[in-house]
Amino acid sequence: MIEDEPAVIEADRETWRALTPAQREQLSREADRRHLQPALPSPALAMLAALQRQLAALTIERRASARVEQVASLLTQDQLAKALNCSVRTVFTLREQGCPHVMLLESPRFILADVIQWMENRTQERAA
Repeated sequence: MIEDEPAVIEADRETWRALTPAQREQLSREADRRHLQPALPSPALAMLAALQRQLAALTIERRASARVEQVASLLTQDQLAKALNCSVRTVFTLREQGCPHVMLLESPRFILADVIQWMENRTQERAA
């Protein structure tokens, strides 16, 4: 049993009293359709809804942050050549062979992790 149960029940009663007769009727009809007793809005449900909204906002913020980090990690052909310890011509050849890249205006950009994964997949395909 919850220690604050009388306070919660009283809060539910106050919420029920604050509803207009039309709102009460609508809740009752919905409950009848579900074969349930009329559900009173509770502070716990309101808190749960608020937490769900906060979680959704954090998820969106986290995804946006990950995309910003990914965009910040886009490498030019020169930077990729240095990272792979090869020539820019080799990077150009890799791009012609299907190396993953995105075009930023007319300049190709690379995500190092994607390029390495692509190269590993090619090596495995050739070995098979």
